[in-house]
Amino acid sequence: MLLSGPPGYGKTTLAHIVARHAGYRTLEINASDDRSAATVSTRIKNAIDTGTGIASEGKPTCVIIDEIDGASGGGDAVSLKIGLRSVLTEGRAS
Repeated sequence: MLLSGPPGYGKTTLAHIVARHAGYRTLEINASDDRSAATVSTRIKNAIDTGTGIASEGKPTCVIIDEIDGASGGGDAVSLKIGLRSVLTEGRAS
């Protein structure tokens, strides 16, 4: 799901509420903290791996990626898309 809009409208809060209401455990990553596509992809993979452990309480994990538009600040938006696709595809295969 992609939520888009101006800052301060509650997109991240809404994502957390919807995920919890649907029975998911939430993990949030702020993609603009590190604007490298490789680092963002690694953080997402680590979050997914962490969410499958004992701490997940048997619930599926919803990874909320906040400010994903800031992740390509270095101009590597294509690398970011490829990295995200790779992480998501790998997650389905396992």
